[in-house]
Order: sequence, then structure tokens, then C-alpha cells
Amino acid sequence: MLDYHDIFELARHDAVRSAYERFLALRDPAYPDMNYMGLNFREGGISSLKFYFTTYKRVTPEDVEHFLPHAQDFLRYYRLWDPATVRSAEHTGCAFTVKFKGSKVPEVGFHYRLRPTAEAYALIGEPQTLPFAGLDLGARPGINYEYGADGAVSRRRYYYLEKQAHKDYIARRFNKPFAAHSRLCELTEFDGGSKVILWTPDYTPEYLARPVYFDEYAHKVVNRLREELGLVSAMEGFYEQDGAVSTYFFNTLGPKTGNINEGPINFHMDTLKLFIR
Repeated sequence: MLDYHDIFELARHDAVRSAYERFLALRDPAYPDMNYMGLNFREGGISSLKFYFTTYKRVTPEDVEHFLPHAQDFLRYYRLWDPATVRSAEHTGCAFTVKFKGSKVPEVGFHYRLRPTAEAYALIGEPQTLPFAGLDLGARPGINYEYGADGAVSRRRYYYLEKQAHKDYIARRFNKPFAAHSRLCELTEFDGGSKVILWTPDYTPEYLARPVYFDEYAHKVVNRLREELGLVSAMEGFYEQDGAVSTYFFNTLGPKTGNINEGPINFHMDTLKLFIR
């Protein structure tokens, strides 16, 4: 397990600094970008600390190899990824990650979404835990790989549920009624488990009054990040098998009244600078 002080220590880890510097080097005034942080809480502690570096423009194999051990897995799907000049729930960019899963040894990885085509679902695979076919979801599927320091590789499939009947299913399956009122549900399938994130990344009173799923320790961490850095948690996630709860933090500027993107002022969103300044 990790603790609050580890967040700041690991934000300065060589792997995080290297990814951050490359992320800044990719910055382009024509495309949005953002970096943000996630935490997993379980059994009264921080079970994972996660940093995301997301670009919306196309990258080169050389760029990829700066973030990852190799570009082979990344490039297998990349022809079906689209760049975007606007950040949206459909176009969520291409994220490179550095994660610390209960220890101070980093894992690196990537995640992006493909066009919603039969070819994309054939490459990624049909959902194994949903009673719906991939194309019936009407949304872009996602692919994720993560690489451990010991050479281990994990692969995860992402499916996005926006139709009301599909969100209602998630609400029942995960016993989270709030899922039915979310903007969309992001279901992840991986060997040994599954996870869902409820997307409604708004600072509206209705969203801020959503059900609270944190234990006492997680509450303290979330409150402390808000008080010390001005960060507000958004978009909780729930692991179906081990009971972990995740949440995500974005350094948005301007009044906290709407979507976390909040227009041009957050076209380039930089959360990590709060931890390493």
C-alpha cells in the first residue's frame, strides 16, 4: 500500500518526470492535451497511484518508444485511432501511463479508443462479460497495455455504454444506481476481473452531490488534495472482484461550474505541475 506522502514522492520519480517532459515536448497549439492523476483505494489505503499523459494529435513510433519499452503492441491498433482537435466523451485522446500498483516500482502503458467498426472489435475482441455485442454499443472501443519492470505484460479491453438500457444494466450489475444517471459507463475487462468507471465529469451541484463511495481514509486523502492543491475528484470507478474504488483528479482552471474541460482555458490541462513545482 501507498500513503499520501508517496503521491508527491512518486510524482517526482524518474519514470514520471521522463513521461512528463516528453508530454510537454509533444504539445501543439492545434490539439488539446492533458495530464491527470488517479488513485485506487482499498482496505483503508492507496492501492494504486496512476499518472496519465494524454495527447490528441498523432504521434510517431519514436515518440511511443520514449514512453514504452517498444511500439509493437501500440502500432497494432493505431491505424484505427483518430486525432481530434476537440476533447469530448467520444474523443478521449491517446494516453500514456505511469502507474505504481501498491509499490514504488513503476509500470508503463498506453490506452486509446478505436473507431467503432467491426474491424476494431475483431482486433480488440468482443466483450466477454456483457450481454451485448460490441457493435450494438454504438461507441468506440478501447485498448490498453501495461508493462511491468519484470517483463510482465497485461492487456485490457474497454467498452463504453451510453444507451440508457446499457447504463441500467451496469447499475444493476455493480449495484450502483447512480450509474443509470451517468453520462456513460466505461467497462474494462481483463484477465481475472472487470472494472467500471462512471463518467459524469462535471462540477455541477447535482454531480457534486452524487453518492459517496469512499472509506474514511479515502475521504481524508480526497479532502486533503482539495484543500492543499484545489483538486476535486471526478469519475469514480469500481472493481468488481476486489472492492477497490478509484477516482481521478484534474487541474482545471476557471470557475468549477461545468465539465472538467471548461472550454479554451483548459485546452492544455496540466495537473502534474502541482506536484513537482
